[in-house]
Amino acid sequence: SCPPPGILLCGYGRLAEEIFHGLLACQAKGGCLLLGVYGWDDRLAKQALGGLVGSRPRSALARVAIRQGLLAVTGYEGLNDPAFQREVLATLNPDIVLVASWGEIVRPST
Repeated sequence: SCPPPGILLCGYGRLAEEIFHGLLACQAKGGCLLLGVYGWDDRLAKQALGGLVGSRPRSALARVAIRQGLLAVTGYEGLNDPAFQREVLATLNPDIVLVASWGEIVRPST
């Protein structure tokens, strides 16, 4: 059998929250592996520890993710930020980047 796909959730608001809770349920059943969460409010956070985990994530989604023991990604300008691509995508190596209610057009190179 194949290992469950690793997922990075990027989003904000009610849609992202519902998807987040669905992914937690999926993970509990072994159907997926939620690698981390990148919330819209956190894209504005400039401080990051270790390049990935911010000291004070701004989004409620990121705070819940931390309580669940998941990685909350902060400190990047957005999904198209070369540092995000280099540091987050290369480190987490997600099978799926799930985008929910995001306020930026993701370029194909991402």
